Amino acid sequence: MLVKPLLIPDIFGYRVVEVGVPAEHLTTLDHEMELPTPNYRPDREWDGQKFVCSRLDDAAVWEPWRVPGFETRDTGVEDGTKGVAAVRIVRPITAEEQTASVTSHDSDILFTFVLSGSCTLHGEGQDSQTLSEGDAYTLPPGHKTCLADPSADLSLLEVSLPGRFNTTVHPNEKLPI
Repeated sequence: MLVKPLLIPDIFGYRVVEVGVPAEHLTTLDHEMELPTPNYRPDREWDGQKFVCSRLDDAAVWEPWRVPGFETRDTGVEDGTKGVAAVRIVRPITAEEQTASVTSHDSDILFTFVLSGSCTLHGEGQDSQTLSEGDAYTLPPGHKTCLADPSADLSLLEVSLPGRFNTTVHPNEKLPI
C-alpha cells in the first residue's frame, strides 16, 4: 500500500515524521515547561519507555539489513521502547548493479518512508511503484515484495511493530516488473 503521509518541513534542520500507533491519542502542551530543560535525565521513563534522540552524526555502526544488498543503522527506539517498536535507517550497500531479492515478513506493522533518493517497489499482485523522497508505504505480513534500482543516495526510514520480527528471503522467486 503506497501512502503519502504528512511531511512536516525541516524545522531547525530536523525532519519530523510522526507515526502514532494506535492513531488515537491525546496530545497536550505544557505552557510552563522551558525547553530545553536544564535537567538532563536520559534514564527517565514514561509509561515504561524512554525518549530517544538519534543523530546522523552519531551513526557509526551500519549492519546488514533484513533485505540483501542493503545496510541499516539502529536509532535506539527498540531499546527505548523495550522491543515494542523499532526505527531503522536503511541505505543500499553499493550503487553497483545488484539482484533484487524477493522478501516477506511477519511484522504486525511495517511502515517505510523514503528520506532521500529513489527506488522501485515491486509487490506481489500489484503494479510496480517508483518511490522518491517523501513517499511512504506499508507492507502487510506475508506479502512478497522486492526493492529494485536503488539510487546511490537512497535512504529509508523503517518503522516496525514489534521491534523484532522475521523476514523470509525467497531466493528462487521473481516478481513481475
